[in-house]
Amino acid sequence: MASRQKANKSKGVTFTHDAAQAIADTVRTVQGGDRKQGGIRGSSSAYASSHYLSKTSAAWTKGSKATMTLYVGDGGSEAASSGDTVEAWNYVGTLPSGVWVVLARANASFYLASFDFTGLPSYSATKQQVLGHAANGGLAWIDTTACT
Repeated sequence: MASRQKANKSKGVTFTHDAAQAIADTVRTVQGGDRKQGGIRGSSSAYASSHYLSKTSAAWTKGSKATMTLYVGDGGSEAASSGDTVEAWNYVGTLPSGVWVVLARANASFYLASFDFTGLPSYSATKQQVLGHAANGGLAWIDTTACT
């Protein structure tokens, strides 16, 4: 066994026989399993993808970080997760409370990637509007007047 460890030391990593066996067993398990299932995950499976659904619980100011609760479930039946929260940065614009957002994970940080535009102040499905900014610096819908 000492010769196996010595051979691996030249690369700067030392694997014991037991560690190598555990890695081999994991590879065999994955290769023999259902290929349609996701990979093996740690205890926090909420971090398995790169995009996450959340909802603002208070106004979220541009340039600030907020604690966001991650939501799980199939489309249309989202439910708050069992307390999984992340700290996320907003570099898009000030959002009011109650807006659905998509968070993206880049490296070790989370960022606002998109949001439900209809959750912004003054939205009306029956009017022609453009998206602009309100006097408070937040995003807001502005009614337009058609020219003939």
